Amino acid sequence: MAGEHESGTGSRDIRSWLKKPVVWFGGIVVAALGVAITNALVPRFGEMIGRVTQGGDVVIVREAQPVKSEEGGTVAFSTDVEMDAVDLGQVNASTDRFAHLLDLGASPVGTSFALVVLEGNRSDTVRIVDADIERDCSEPLDGSLFLDPPAGADDSLRLDFDLDAPDPVATRRSNETGEPVQVFPAETISLAPEEQVSLVVTGSTSQQSCDFRVRFTVLHGDARSSILVPDASEPPFRVTARLEESAYQSVYLGGVACGVGEFVLASETYFATGTEPACVG
Repeated sequence: MAGEHESGTGSRDIRSWLKKPVVWFGGIVVAALGVAITNALVPRFGEMIGRVTQGGDVVIVREAQPVKSEEGGTVAFSTDVEMDAVDLGQVNASTDRFAHLLDLGASPVGTSFALVVLEGNRSDTVRIVDADIERDCSEPLDGSLFLDPPAGADDSLRLDFDLDAPDPVATRRSNETGEPVQVFPAETISLAPEEQVSLVVTGSTSQQSCDFRVRFTVLHGDARSSILVPDASEPPFRVTARLEESAYQSVYLGGVACGVGEFVLASETYFATGTEPACVG
């Protein structure tokens, strides 16, 4: 009898619930909405979690290296650096004379070129929206000049900075006129997760000698951050203005300026005639 009573009570409870279609339908709707809301929020939660769990800079600097351009590899030293025959022999014996000279403390003359490789470091796309310069400038270097003129044109796409300007901005050469046009904010650089972009950054001066770094502004969602290239713990990029050759303590001729393929010390004959006998044997 007890079992029958319990069975009857259960049936009445089910029938009572089924007689309430509004409650029954509402339960289904709530459950469905719960699934829909959850599905809509999952990407947003995933994005939020990704932003929290991903560490380090929004953009990673994979490379920031001065490079010799086809515009030439002429460099100059300060008067504090003296070159002797042994030093010159080591420069000429080097497999990369330009890099060796920079390692000794030389600065590129006129325009400094650097290869900068940047990589996106978030689970979604980030954008580089601006670039400016941090610089420390003084008088042009007038120690030893290593003359290595250009051997051809340089058609690389670049971010160019005029370090003599009051507020240097990134420019590029217009394809139509060849004149410099400002890059940001009209253009931006997008980086998907782990996507890399290679930039040729140049700094030019005709008046001074400068150590400089590039500060990139990065936009991730609504948040802005910046990265300094090279990092403050690393040597900066360098460049010095070109002076008259007679203003330097010494001049060394190389490249197309001296066909023997090695740097040679320019003699008084060179300054008097423009031709160096040592370059032709």
